[in-house]
Amino acid sequence: MVQKILLDRYGMTLTHDFLKNNIEMYLLSFQKEEVFYHTLLVVKQVEALHKRFDFDLEKCIVGAYLHDIGRVIDKTDLVEFCRTFGYEPLRGEQEAPGLLHQVASKILATEIFGVEDKEILDALAYHTTLKQDPTRTDMVVFLADKLSWQEDDYRALVIDMHTALEHSLEQSVYCYFDALHRKRASLTYYHKYSQEAYGYLKGILSIEDSYK
Repeated sequence: MVQKILLDRYGMTLTHDFLKNNIEMYLLSFQKEEVFYHTLLVVKQVEALHKRFDFDLEKCIVGAYLHDIGRVIDKTDLVEFCRTFGYEPLRGEQEAPGLLHQVASKILATEIFGVEDKEILDALAYHTTLKQDPTRTDMVVFLADKLSWQEDDYRALVIDMHTALEHSLEQSVYCYFDALHRKRASLTYYHKYSQEAYGYLKGILSIEDSYK
C-alpha cells in the first residue's frame, strides 16, 4: 500500500475520487482544462495497462493524476522555480525549460499534496524523459502518458507503441525512444536521461544498432 501521502493535517489519503476531484479543482484554477483532460486519459491508460501487465496499480494511478501538475508553472519560470527547491537544471534543460515540468510536478506533489513515496516521486520526475534502469512504476506512468497522445503528429508512433505492447512494456517504451533517437538532430535538447534510458532498454532487449 502507498503510505499516507496527503499532508497530515488533512487526515486523509489520496483515494481515486479524492485525487480526481482535487486535481480537477487544482488544474482548472490555473485555466489548465486541457491538462486535466489529458490527465484523465493517462489514468485510463494506466487502468488499461493493468489488465495486461503486473504492477502496483495504486502507485501508478497516483502518478498518473499528479504527473502534469507542474504544467501550472510558466515555462519562463521553471528554471528559477526548480532552483528555489534545490534542483539545479542541466544546461540543456535551461535551453528547453519545458522539460522541467516533470521536476516541477515532483516538487508540487511533495509541497502541495504531501507525497512522500519515492517510487511515485521518481515516476513524476522522469515521466517525460524516463531514466536508466527505470522501475515498473516509472515505465507505466511514462508509457501511459505517451499512449494518451491524440495529436495527429503522434498517431503513427502511438500505434507502433500499442503494437509493441504485444511483446512487453519494455518493448513499447523502447519503441518510443527508438523514434526519438532517430530524430535527435532536430531536438532542441536530447535529454541525457532519455539517451541513458534508450541505451539501457536497447541493452536489456538485446537490440543491435541498424543505423548510426
